Amino acid sequence: MSEYKAYKGYYIGPGTFQSKAEVDEHIKQQAIRTYKSFCQSFARHSSIEAALVMSEKADWMHKQLGMSYEEIEAIEIAAFNEM
Repeated sequence: MSEYKAYKGYYIGPGTFQSKAEVDEHIKQQAIRTYKSFCQSFARHSSIEAALVMSEKADWMHKQLGMSYEEIEAIEIAAFNEM
């Protein structure tokens, strides 16, 4: 197992991710898919709970992934347009 290196809950090594950048991109894409799902849930149900979940995820994406609120808003718009 010495050829594998743990990074942010994932492993970098043969048959897995090849770099930290690849792991970071995977985490970002996963967050985007999740956020789009939250946006679409909000569009269907328009509840305070759904809005709160969206807001918390947007803040997490801003703080943890370094995404701007403009980028996050663009994801929101794309999610609504996909419906």
